[in-house]
Amino acid sequence: MNRSGRDGAEAWRFDGVTACQNKASSSPVREGQSGTQNVSPQPDAFPEVGREENIVVLSKRGHQFLKRKKFRQARAVFIRACELDEHNPYILSGLGECLKNLGEIPAAIACYEKLLEREPDNLFALRGLGDIYKLGKDYERAIVLWREYLNYRANDIYVLTRVADGYKMLGRSAEAEVYYQRILALNPADKFSLMGLADLYHKTGRERQAVGYYEKVLERSPRLINILTILGNLYLQFRNFDHALRCYERALELEPNNSYALHGMGSCYRWQRDYQRAIQCWEPLVDSEGVTVALLSRLGDMYRNVERFADAEKIYLRGLESGYDRYALLGLIKLRCLQGREEEVRIRFDEFIRREACELPVVETLAALFVQAGRQAAAVRFCRQLLKRNHLGANDARLIEAKLSRWEEGGAV
Repeated sequence: MNRSGRDGAEAWRFDGVTACQNKASSSPVREGQSGTQNVSPQPDAFPEVGREENIVVLSKRGHQFLKRKKFRQARAVFIRACELDEHNPYILSGLGECLKNLGEIPAAIACYEKLLEREPDNLFALRGLGDIYKLGKDYERAIVLWREYLNYRANDIYVLTRVADGYKMLGRSAEAEVYYQRILALNPADKFSLMGLADLYHKTGRERQAVGYYEKVLERSPRLINILTILGNLYLQFRNFDHALRCYERALELEPNNSYALHGMGSCYRWQRDYQRAIQCWEPLVDSEGVTVALLSRLGDMYRNVERFADAEKIYLRGLESGYDRYALLGLIKLRCLQGREEEVRIRFDEFIRREACELPVVETLAALFVQAGRQAAAVRFCRQLLKRNHLGANDARLIEAKLSRWEEGGAV
C-alpha cells in the first residue's frame, strides 16, 4: 500500500525523546508558528509516577480533550505522551485526529503512516488516513484504505458509506451501487444510503429508480425540504402532476416561500393550463435573488394567455434587458401579433431570424395569433413578406403558399 502523501511538505517524526519535531529542527517548536511547527505549550507537570501510568493518564486526558473538540489542548497532551512512548497506537491515533481537525494535513498523514508502519491493521489509522485523502478529493487512495479497514470490520456502515460515496464521486456507479446495497442489506432504513442511492440513480439517468428511493427517504424523514422538491421535479418530469403538486405543497407547508417549490408548482399549473395559478406561484419569485430570464419569459407567457398584455410586455422587456434571449423575444413577438402591431412584429421577427432561423412552426404560430386577434389580413401580409424575401426553404414555402390560398379565401388558419 502506498502510504506516501506528504507531497514534499516537511513531515513530522517521532524518533527518540524529541517526539513530533520538524525534521529541520531539534528544539521544541512554539505555539503560533505556521506550518507543522505549530505546537501548544506543554501541559502541567504530571505526578512522579511510573512511565506506564503517565502514558495512561496522558492518553485519557488527551482523548477527553478530543471528545470535547478541544483539539489544541489535546494535541499538547498527545505530543507530551509521544515523548514517553513514540509508538503507542492510542497516542498516535489521537494525535492524528487532532492534527487532521486542526488542518495540519501533512503532519496528520505522517502520524497515521507511522502508526500503520507498526500496525498495518490499525483501524483508527486506516479510517483516519482515508478521511484525510477524502478531504483532498483523492478518493482512489481513500477507498484503498477504507476497503482494507473493511477486511477487519466488514459491517461498519459508516465506512461502507464512505466507500460508496467515494466510488460515486469517481463516477464508478456500479461499484457505488454495490456498496449502498450492502449497507441496506444490513439496515434497510439507513437514511444516508437511501439518499446516496437515490442521488446515484438520479445522476445516472435512472430517474424512475431514484423516485422509489427518494420516497423511502421521506418515509423516514418527511421534513426534508430539498428531497421534497427534488422528488416533485422528478414527478413533474414524468408529467405526474398530482404527485408533483403533493410534494411541492408539503415543502411549502414547511417553508412557505421556498423558491424551488413555487417554481415547480407553477410549472405544474402551466402544463395543466391553469395560467392564473401559475402566475400566483411565479409572481413572488420575480424580485427574488437568482430569478432567471427563463422564468420571466414563462411568466410573460402566462400574462399573455390571460390577456394581461401590459404585464406581459413589462416582463418580456425585463427579460431582454441583459441581452438577447430566444424565448423572451419570441414571447414579445407573439404579444405584438395579438396587439396587431405589424411593423414591430416584422422588425422583431427579422432580429429573431438573424439569430436563429426562419422556422416554419414559429411562422405558423405567429400567423395563428394574428387570426386569433381577428386580424387574418395581417397574417396574410406577414407570410407574404416572408415569401417575398425568401426566408423560407422551398418545402416550407410551398406549405405556406397552400395555407395562404385558404386564408385568402376566408378559410381557417
